[in-house]
Amino acid sequence: MSLDVRERLGKIGPETLQRMGLNLKVRFLVLRRSSNAYNGKNRIFVGEMFLQQSTDDELRGIIGHEVGHIVKKDNIVKMLWTLIPSLALGITLGLLLGPYQGRVESVLVPLMTGIGAVLLSGIPLNWRMEYRADRFAAERLGTDVAVCALTRLRTLHFDGFSFTHPPLSKRIRRLQPG
Repeated sequence: MSLDVRERLGKIGPETLQRMGLNLKVRFLVLRRSSNAYNGKNRIFVGEMFLQQSTDDELRGIIGHEVGHIVKKDNIVKMLWTLIPSLALGITLGLLLGPYQGRVESVLVPLMTGIGAVLLSGIPLNWRMEYRADRFAAERLGTDVAVCALTRLRTLHFDGFSFTHPPLSKRIRRLQPG
């Protein structure tokens, strides 16, 4: 990984926070051989390939989106949304299926069905958080910046259905006026 990629992110990251009017302590890190971006606790990871192929505004838009997730505490919400139903499912299945010990096939179908239901039930929440982070970036940096970032992502990624993200084309349409 070249030093200029890290330097670019190290310069544009804090500059973007300043443009957004935010005083957050965020570390900006480069993901090797990736075109994705994501966030962790006060960290934003941007893929090396995205950094190499994007304009400054596209990079600002992606950073703004990830900042939106941090400000709205989306990681905590996702963790709770996954953890609580999973624990409840495990406890319920343990209580209901306790008498069937030793017969894996009698537990497997309800367990897999329950796991599938938890995953599917999270789609609306995940999508809502993505739309909200897009809106946050558009409000703080301008719609054009957010749209150009999503458009760049669409050239680098799959634009279809995902459990965690709505299609990029739909996200772009929602941000554009009219």
